Amino acid sequence: MEKMTNRPCLDMEKAIELIKSNVGGLGIPEANIREVLNQAFIGWYSRSVASALFVFCMDNNGSWCVLASERGEEAADFQGYWNCPCGYLDFDETTAACARRECFEETGVDLNINDIKYISFEDDPVTANRQNVTFRFYCIIGNKKTTDFKFSKKNNEGKEVGKIAWIPVEDIHKYKWAFNHEERINEIFNIVVEDISNYRFWRKFKRNIKSVVSGIFEAIGEVLGPT
Repeated sequence: MEKMTNRPCLDMEKAIELIKSNVGGLGIPEANIREVLNQAFIGWYSRSVASALFVFCMDNNGSWCVLASERGEEAADFQGYWNCPCGYLDFDETTAACARRECFEETGVDLNINDIKYISFEDDPVTANRQNVTFRFYCIIGNKKTTDFKFSKKNNEGKEVGKIAWIPVEDIHKYKWAFNHEERINEIFNIVVEDISNYRFWRKFKRNIKSVVSGIFEAIGEVLGPT
């Protein structure tokens, strides 16, 4: 089977009109034009599938940050706005693999596919950008700091990406966001990251309490002496 790649679908009727208007003087019958185009037809124009990835990591001050990039001058829309890594699904890849690839292409940050977790999807034709069906994923980086990563644009397409940054979650309101990503960041942060932070707090709290209680019993034992 021929390996498929992303490419535009053909608008049959528009193509026929364009060909007729440009080569009509050659006397090529419309039936012949239609037959040739039928052989080139690859599918129907339909809603696209995309993935978006929300990556969270702490900076050296202990503040949670989200990975984002500014949309460059050659971006399809929302130039100058910011967004988290996102893009269209390729052939032969899963939506999670798409999220990982887009993150690497747009920022240079390469993540372990096992650390990328699904959280939600959007298929509402009214609210979705270009009516895309978007699968959303998140990644929590707990064993590194934001300064451990180096950004790269070498895998960008043209000038689609401008600045790349780890933006403190508490500062995201200071930026202009595409695709309602400000709302999505807050939503995912509140659901996932704060739960993890609370879990770590209580785990540390319990560990400290256990240590304190153990110390108390040792002190009591020393006071009472052997029995």
